[in-house]
Amino acid sequence: MKHLSSSEAIIINIIMFSRQCLSNTTRFIPTFAASRPPIHTLRWRWELSLWAMVITSGCLMLNAPTTTAFDIVTCNVPLGMESLVITDAQITASSAHDMGFVGPQHARLKNDNNGGAWCPKHMVSNALKEYLQVDLLQTHVITAIRTQGRFGKGQGQEYTEAYVLEYWRPGFDKWQRWKNIQGKEILPGNINTYSEVENALQPIIFASKIRIYPYGQYDRTVCLRIEIVGCPWDEGIVSYSIPKGVQRGMELDLSDKTYDGNEQGDRYVDGLGQLVDGQKGKDNFRTDIHGFGKGYEWIGWRNDTPGLLGNPVEIVFEFDTVRNFSAIVLHTNNMFTKDVQVFVHAKVFFSIGGRYFSGEPVQFSYMPDTIMDHARDVTIKLHHRVGKYLKINLFFAVKWIMLSEISFISVPALGNFTDEQDQRRNSASQAQDTRDDIRSNEFQRNKNKPIGAGGFAGGLGEGLASAAGDSGGNSKYKNGPQYRLFLRRLM
Repeated sequence: MKHLSSSEAIIINIIMFSRQCLSNTTRFIPTFAASRPPIHTLRWRWELSLWAMVITSGCLMLNAPTTTAFDIVTCNVPLGMESLVITDAQITASSAHDMGFVGPQHARLKNDNNGGAWCPKHMVSNALKEYLQVDLLQTHVITAIRTQGRFGKGQGQEYTEAYVLEYWRPGFDKWQRWKNIQGKEILPGNINTYSEVENALQPIIFASKIRIYPYGQYDRTVCLRIEIVGCPWDEGIVSYSIPKGVQRGMELDLSDKTYDGNEQGDRYVDGLGQLVDGQKGKDNFRTDIHGFGKGYEWIGWRNDTPGLLGNPVEIVFEFDTVRNFSAIVLHTNNMFTKDVQVFVHAKVFFSIGGRYFSGEPVQFSYMPDTIMDHARDVTIKLHHRVGKYLKINLFFAVKWIMLSEISFISVPALGNFTDEQDQRRNSASQAQDTRDDIRSNEFQRNKNKPIGAGGFAGGLGEGLASAAGDSGGNSKYKNGPQYRLFLRRLM
């Protein structure tokens, strides 16, 4: 058997460990076989330690968990009605025909216990007064709803022919009615008591609570079992604010068509929409991919739009907590033959309180690409800056900027953080205290000076004496430095 040299042993162990690392199975520092030849020199021991440290660090970085962009394709998991992950306490209703027998706790898909479904106390109609509510405790992405009627061990006869959805999440001041791309609110339900019907939701819903309102054209008795399909919303984004997108020609609406916030002048505020829905647009923004209309996946702004003339596109994100940001990824169009290019420059600002974006922004420049016209992800490294609010300014390279998706690589930040408004208030208070201390000290120094010594007391005595000795008023004294100093100290 060939005896290995020290250098050969090091190389073999590095290769073996690298293979383990790339196979994603290693989480520890490599060890070396006891049968390896002894390393006598300090140089080889140092080199071995150095290589082990380098390879281990690289492997741990490679295998470390990272926050990835939201993937709509994998967001299709039952959230727990059937499996009981959602507890009875999380399920409530406007009413029940019999709370123990057909109460909201029995509105679980494929459940046939007791009455076998939730049945509201009153008949339903198009008035939408009865509802089943599920509290998911934190914001989730809801991509589909599954429903059944009341089988009741073969005795049930009630089911829900149609229903309407409302949802709520932190930051909302009222419940939001869901609508599809065509603006329709009513979803088809069941045609019997046992079949399961699934409605995929487009647009998807970002919600921590959801209500299902049974709907009927005429008064009828209904019962309902459900499952909610989706995934947790781990991105931490509460809302974003953007300028309204614009129309391009007669057939391209480049606004944020699924935005669920409010309009405030020429901006959308306090909502979520297409920028975070996990659906990326294709290279040609005129393509109708899913039958929702040409350019559906894209939001676009023109540099001569009122409010944007000479200004960048400003997008502000609010997060659920202060986060440590590694990078931001923007999916942007670059169809330069149609006057669309990646932004030429970007500035990213950070804030704790959302009112003041202090500190130097992260700046990023992009070399214009007039060769390849494919859409692309542009990554801006954020160097572990922290904030609860993040503002992005995107500067036009040509006439149009188009975005399809924005995602972040970030984690919740550890520590206590102070709102910039409080910092400004504290700084102003400290400055005022400093001025007060200076005035107080000056007053005490002058107070201790003898009369006539040029201090405050002396100046005052001299002024009174001069005034008493000059019946017409001593204009020389009144215009002199002592008198002006006296007035300033009184102020």
